Amino acid sequence: MTELVMMSLKRLLEVNLADLKLEKAGKAELVPFKIYQNAIPAKDTDDEIYPCLVIRWVSSEDDEDGAIETLDILICVYSGEGRTVCESWSNIVSGRIRRLLRDNEFLEDKYKRTGSVIARNPLLDPDARHHTHHVSTVRCSWFYPFPSKPILQED
Repeated sequence: MTELVMMSLKRLLEVNLADLKLEKAGKAELVPFKIYQNAIPAKDTDDEIYPCLVIRWVSSEDDEDGAIETLDILICVYSGEGRTVCESWSNIVSGRIRRLLRDNEFLEDKYKRTGSVIARNPLLDPDARHHTHHVSTVRCSWFYPFPSKPILQED
């Protein structure tokens, strides 16, 4: 189910953030960002990938009624003008995503948002590239009910 929730969230982001364009290394014009599930492809460099969003699984919990999937949306932005502009881009994208998630209580009428939408502290790149590349996170959780009837039927 985790993958299905992630795919639904990806579709929501693609449709609602299609007009949002950001700075990219080596490009004079702003570009739309890509959305990845689970991880960024290892073969590409940051300059090739940024700007992008990455939807990652954080945790799952379930009980008799259903399950809750907690996901992070990593916001990966670039600016040749430095960290202050990177943080501004990150704040713009984070604000749009948080508002979108708050306004959409359901994903495709299957998964119900539960709990708060949380913006998390930016992650600084350990190799000091955080002056031009910046990553921040939005965390959200989604509930989906289990079927009310047993899957196995007795003969």
